[in-house]
Formats: sequence, structure tokens, C-alpha cells
Amino acid sequence: MKKPILILLSVLGVLAGGSLSYGQVGMSRTGISQPDRKPRRGGYTKDSWRVYYRGREVKGASASSFEGLGGGYGKDNWKVFYAGQEVKGASASSFEGLGGGYGKDNWKVYYRGRELSGTSPASFGKLRPERR
Repeated sequence: MKKPILILLSVLGVLAGGSLSYGQVGMSRTGISQPDRKPRRGGYTKDSWRVYYRGREVKGASASSFEGLGGGYGKDNWKVFYAGQEVKGASASSFEGLGGGYGKDNWKVYYRGRELSGTSPASFGKLRPERR
């Protein structure tokens, strides 16, 4: 009796757009797994109270004012973050992500969240997207 029920469930699962085999739900054609989908801007998400980077809580970030800037950068009204970690000394009021791991504020330039000494923010602009 189990085998006809499993076959029936498998057929229903495939007709519904998914794949069901031996009682376990698969992820094909259900929209859950989308390998060719582009990743979200920088990997940041938030709910009403917390900010997350790739599923891990970003300590010290304010969800009410947080925005993802792309390239791993994000900021709230007070702090700048790269890959979920605070970028020490960066000015949130003037910070912008430039792409390719670069970011800048009015005083400093950063690469992957670390200050690049000897650089001028005025000489850095946004990187053009790669052509495919």
C-alpha cells in the first residue's frame, strides 16, 4: 500500500512544479533553488529589529536606517559595514560604495573594509560594471 501512495505523491509533486521522491520534497522547478539568479546587493537583509549579512546578525547595525550599498558594503545613520563587520573610522554620512570592493567617504578610501593609505577620495569614482 505504501508504494502506490508514494507513486501518487511523486506524480502530484511533479505536476505541481516540484519533484517529490519517496516522501522527500526536492527543490527542482519550485523556485526555491535558483542557481543562475544574481546574488542580492552585498548580501544584506534586515527585519524590523536586526540587520543580517549572509544570514549572520550584524552587531551594532540599526535596522531602521540601514541600507545595502553593494559590493559587501552597507551603512546605517552612524556606522559603515563591510561583509557584516564595522569599518572603523568611516563616515556614514558621506560613505559610498564604488564597486569591486572599494568604498570611500569624504576623507578616506577603503578596499574590502580596510583603509588605503596614501589615496585621495577625490581621485576615486564608481567602477563601471563588467560587460559580458
